[in-house]
Amino acid sequence: MTQDDFFDLSLEEDFDSFNPLSDFDVDDDDTDIPLESGIMRPEPKEFPTADALVQSTEQMAAQPAAVRIATLFDNMQPSRKLLLLVMERCLEPQPNEAIVEIITDYMRNAKSIFTPELILHHLHRAGALERLTEEGDDYEELDLEPKTVVIDGVEYLESTTPPEIWWHTTPEGAEMVEGNRPADRLTGLIDSEPQYRTIFTTVLEYAARPEGTSEKELGNLLNNEPVLQKPRMYAQRFIGKLNEHEALVWQDKRWRITDLGREALTRLTAEEDSEA
Repeated sequence: MTQDDFFDLSLEEDFDSFNPLSDFDVDDDDTDIPLESGIMRPEPKEFPTADALVQSTEQMAAQPAAVRIATLFDNMQPSRKLLLLVMERCLEPQPNEAIVEIITDYMRNAKSIFTPELILHHLHRAGALERLTEEGDDYEELDLEPKTVVIDGVEYLESTTPPEIWWHTTPEGAEMVEGNRPADRLTGLIDSEPQYRTIFTTVLEYAARPEGTSEKELGNLLNNEPVLQKPRMYAQRFIGKLNEHEALVWQDKRWRITDLGREALTRLTAEEDSEA
C-alpha cells in the first residue's frame, strides 16, 4: 500500500447521548483516561465500497493542503492537541526519533489507537508536515533505489541506507498553529451552550481542587440534573468537551484544571455573581 492509497477513516468521539458504562461498576482508572482516537459510530446506511473509498481518497489528495489539514483536524478532533503539539515542535526541523519520543510521552496520559508513526503519516499526507534530511534537503527527492554493483564480474543489487527523516512544519501547517486560539474556542464552546453553563462551572470547580476529580465523582454529582435529562447527557460529555478545548488535563489519574480552565472558571463565576 502506498502513501497515497492510505485512507484516513473518520474517527470521532461523541458521547452526547449515550453512556455505555452507566450500568456497570467500572474502575475509574479505566474509564477516565481520555481515548484520543474516538470511536466509530454505526450508521444506518451501508459501508462505502472499495471504489468509493479510493475515489474519496483521490479527491481529498487533489485538495489544497489547507483543506486537507482542516479535514484531518475535523476527523481527528479528540487528537487535536496532539496534532498541534507535533506541528508546533516541528516549526524548526526535528529528527524523527525526537518527535516519536514526544508523541510517545504525550500518549502516556492518553489512550490511542494511533501509533506515533501513524500520527506523523497523517500530518504528512495532509500537508501539515514535510520530510527533510538533516542537511535540509527534500527527502522526497532522494534516490533510494538499490544500486547495481559489480563484484568479480557479477552484478548485484546493493540496497541504499536511507538517512534519518527530519520533520518540518509546512507553511500551511504553520498557519494552523498560529491560528490556534484555545481561549477563543473555549469561550465559544461555553457561550454556545448557555443551558449547560452551571454544568461546565461545576466540572471546572471540582477539577480545580488540589485532588482533582474523576468521571465517577462528577457522574454521581451531575448525571441526574434536570438539564441533562432531555436530551440525555452525562458528565463524561462535558469532561470530554473541556479536555478537547484544553480546559482540563488528565494527570496522575485525575482530571485537573489547566490555566486556561481557571480563566474560564473565573469568568463564569464572575458572571454568575453579577446575575445574582
